[in-house]
Amino acid sequence: MTTLDIVIPVYNEGDGLIAVLESLRQAVTTPLRVLVCYDHEEDISLVALRRYAGATFEIVTVKNQGIGAHGAIVTGLKASTAPAVLVLPADDTYNAGIIDHMVQRLQEGCEIVAASRLMKGGGMVGCPWLKNLLVRAASATLFALARIPTHDATSGFRLFSRRVLERIPIESSLGFAFSLELLVKCHRLGWAIGEVPAQWFERTTGRSRFRLFAWLPTYLRWYGYAFATTYLRRPASTVRIRSPYHGAAHPSVLSEKAVGGASRGLADCGRVQHHLPSAIADGKWQDKAAEVAFFTAQANVARYQALTDRSSAALIERCLRLSGLTAGGRVCDLGCGSGVFTDLLRQHGLQAVGMDLCYPLLAVGQRRFAEVPFVVGDAETLPLRSETLDGLLLSGLIHHLPDPSRLAREAFRVLKPSGAFVAFDPNRQNPFLWLYRDSVSPLYSSKGVTQNERPIMAHQVVQVFSDAGFVVSTDFCSVSYRYVASSVLRWLLPLYNRLEALLFAPPAVRRYRAFVLTAGMKP
Repeated sequence: MTTLDIVIPVYNEGDGLIAVLESLRQAVTTPLRVLVCYDHEEDISLVALRRYAGATFEIVTVKNQGIGAHGAIVTGLKASTAPAVLVLPADDTYNAGIIDHMVQRLQEGCEIVAASRLMKGGGMVGCPWLKNLLVRAASATLFALARIPTHDATSGFRLFSRRVLERIPIESSLGFAFSLELLVKCHRLGWAIGEVPAQWFERTTGRSRFRLFAWLPTYLRWYGYAFATTYLRRPASTVRIRSPYHGAAHPSVLSEKAVGGASRGLADCGRVQHHLPSAIADGKWQDKAAEVAFFTAQANVARYQALTDRSSAALIERCLRLSGLTAGGRVCDLGCGSGVFTDLLRQHGLQAVGMDLCYPLLAVGQRRFAEVPFVVGDAETLPLRSETLDGLLLSGLIHHLPDPSRLAREAFRVLKPSGAFVAFDPNRQNPFLWLYRDSVSPLYSSKGVTQNERPIMAHQVVQVFSDAGFVVSTDFCSVSYRYVASSVLRWLLPLYNRLEALLFAPPAVRRYRAFVLTAGMKP
């Protein structure tokens, strides 16, 4: 499978393009495809390309559907399909050696990786003095004052994740300003940005398509956007964004072999434009950018799995008994994370698909559970057809939602008549969880939680799902933890697990156990 698409906009490059392709052949080990984007059929780059026979990767020519350099690049980005997409200058024969490293940074959780000329190890040679001054001044102020996490914010040589290209529509229409635009929007969304050092040499052959003064107003727009994020506190909800993979899965996440009939309920809803809700004044919207940023970081924690294997298995068995879900049923595991519970559902014979907002965490799951299908999606706006599923598992999801009523309505919509949901969440009535995780507690710790999280009260959840039309029941269970974010408390987990099991074993105190289980049937 191709991991990387490289978009190269050309304009009469001739044999210079062949030199770039040769540098890729010799230095890049990542499976790749090259998209050569041209303006007209007479471009001498195409003549040189037809003579070239040394490539060990696929080369596709793409006719520019727009105007100029911007049109060529955007056309190439739209034609790309790989999880990682690199925009490479048509005269760059000297940076191929850093491309594998850039892809590695993306796989570690970054959404954009900049090839930075201005960080340690990078360099600019032969740049005209005015362009050099403006580039350095803009990048320095964006890094130091606007807090954009790259030393070189204006370079067009950049690697993008599929998520960026699918979710963020490009509003710029000139030059390479799209690159700065996507960077500052990712910054506002809280998505991870990385950089690696790169070299840059002023073009000595061919024709440069850089138009400093013509493009300057567009650059200034996104320059101001970055400062508005930092100093005017513009939230993630102000970023114009597409809905997350409605009707489709990320090509590097979804296991085609495993999907079968389990995901046929996915709707082809198109790319509807909407604002991703953020935590607003009434406190009823989940800050999804914060959720994604937090769990992207967790994807890099090798030991990240909160419960012990035994406790996870027992929890799923209890959930299935409470909900009445049986083998053969089509179930979606919402908030599945790395897919531990999705895999357990499949072990019980259910046709289970995992869904989560966080692509990097799903990628961890796909590596661990190759036969499990995963889809990127939002539980509050499910990309699922109505009345298509037998069951839903809400995997520790409700306590991440300030207002779970949207989730309840979506769950009711997508379940068949007599279909059921089951949820598990931390119990606010458990004294240990109250002390550690309730924000009103004097011993509250915010380490290892997002700003959206709070333990739940069982009766409140029952009310929300009853209002949505479900017949609801509740149970409680104790669990054993294998991981918490605090390195100090991690040493106390064996003691906590023992106390939890002993103190709350009697039925009379069951309502104080660590987890609330909520199940509901659609009449």
